Amino acid sequence: MMMIFDGFVLNEKYKYDKRQLELMIGFLNQCKHTMKDARVFFMCASLVDERTWARQWNDMLRLKAFDDVRIRWTKEYSQTKGLHLQFVVAFDGRKHNHNSFPDYFRKSVSRAVPALGSVQVFARTVTFDDGNNKRLYTHQLTDEFNDAVYRYCYNCKLDQKEGVKGRSFGGTSVDRRYLGVFRSEADEA
Repeated sequence: MMMIFDGFVLNEKYKYDKRQLELMIGFLNQCKHTMKDARVFFMCASLVDERTWARQWNDMLRLKAFDDVRIRWTKEYSQTKGLHLQFVVAFDGRKHNHNSFPDYFRKSVSRAVPALGSVQVFARTVTFDDGNNKRLYTHQLTDEFNDAVYRYCYNCKLDQKEGVKGRSFGGTSVDRRYLGVFRSEADEA
């Protein structure tokens, strides 16, 4: 059975926090409409020191190099990864090289936020019409909005929240104009 939220297809194997779904879709929509070449990628980090990570993280984001970067995060716990954070990171591909920025950002996080342990950026495999596969690290929101919603709404799931103390969702604030009922690109075609 297919799960639909505000016109977007979601992975039906998860239960979601509806407010977080609205915020994630609004976040992606805001980035798409306010950045010239909105790009988004997924990053995961183990959490070594739960008390200090947010302060270190916010200090890093205040650096001029990241003043235009937007983030949504979720804190989770699993048997295999332990306590960890998952990030959806948005940036403007015209200001930062979309091929190298995810790794540059990962390295910056590793250096500036010692409360986080191992930091990884994840790629997705895309099969093109000619049958060739390519690993891509970013979604270009103008062309891949629906797929980005499908993939990044994973961060809104309620699974793996047991053992998590304090806030389990957060990130860059979303302008109210980008919240609400949306129509997917498929509906607009």
